[in-house]
Amino acid sequence: MNKAENFKFLEPIQRGKKGLWCQRLAYKDKHGKWKQTSKSGFARKRDITTAVKNEMLKELSGLLSLDNSMDSITLKDFSELVIADKKNEYALNTIITYRNAINRLPTLKDMPIKEITYAHCIKEFATLEQAKGNTVFSTVTVLKSFFKQAMLYKVIPSTPLANYSYKPGHKGVSRLRIFTEEEMNTLLDYYKGKDLQTWIQLCFLRYCGLRLGEMSAIRWCSIQGNMLTVDRQYSNISGKFAFRKLKTKNSYRTIPIPDTLLNAIQVYKKRYPPFISTARVVQRNIALNISIKKIYPCHSPHDFRHTYATNLLARGVNLRTVASLLGDTITTVEKTYIHYSEEMRKNAVIKLNEIFG
Repeated sequence: MNKAENFKFLEPIQRGKKGLWCQRLAYKDKHGKWKQTSKSGFARKRDITTAVKNEMLKELSGLLSLDNSMDSITLKDFSELVIADKKNEYALNTIITYRNAINRLPTLKDMPIKEITYAHCIKEFATLEQAKGNTVFSTVTVLKSFFKQAMLYKVIPSTPLANYSYKPGHKGVSRLRIFTEEEMNTLLDYYKGKDLQTWIQLCFLRYCGLRLGEMSAIRWCSIQGNMLTVDRQYSNISGKFAFRKLKTKNSYRTIPIPDTLLNAIQVYKKRYPPFISTARVVQRNIALNISIKKIYPCHSPHDFRHTYATNLLARGVNLRTVASLLGDTITTVEKTYIHYSEEMRKNAVIKLNEIFG
């Protein structure tokens, strides 16, 4: 590159409301056309040092060394190119995983890979909200791998996801498993006629939204009229199972027992005077999990808690009340059930428009 003819640093300028300094670099591309690249975010003009300019020249050198023959190649086409080139290295399952990951990115896969930005990626990841966390993690990992391959193939100068790491639990990356009313009715009807102990456990999970350890620690004295006091749990610490105090002060609570559950308790009490937490708790909890998966393999006891919470939110119960009933903080509930709290906000807007519109 001839410094005098092919590039020149322009005078720094200030941009934005904060007046941050920006260094611009004009250069000629391979077709002889003048273009610009820049680096911004400097608080003071003197922060634009020689080292900063040298780094810009280094990045520009990488940009100008790219393979122009693949300017318009899409992410999907590039992924197939890499798979074809490495067919003797990749196992069949690896190829299937890679292709499935790219197909989960309907917008990105048809974009020229050179045009894909960090913002494009984040927006696409948000569409994966119905996928499990492991699926999202796999998809992100595969995409980052193909960006790195694109750098080796001289298609792009750098990867847009260099500083990105997927963190499970962020908005839009995972969806809770929820029972339908029909599924819960099917489970309870099935076990009421076959195993009354499993049935009463399912009833407490369904109608109180308890954690499994809390449900396992219920005593007859926990029930006073139509209220249930949650004040202990059955848990494993250092390999030892025992009845213990609850983890947080929010976990201690008294919750209403609906009439349906009160009637179920009376049916159970006539047959089994000792309550469900008297003995062999671990074995019964394992059996409960197996009993659920026997009918619905993708569900677990904790899914009843998610279902309980989302049903309350769907019926307009406010976050503070839901948090109190679950024994959680408002922040935890909002994060866990973000999709439903967002729906509540949208419904609030509709109601406000009806009132004041």
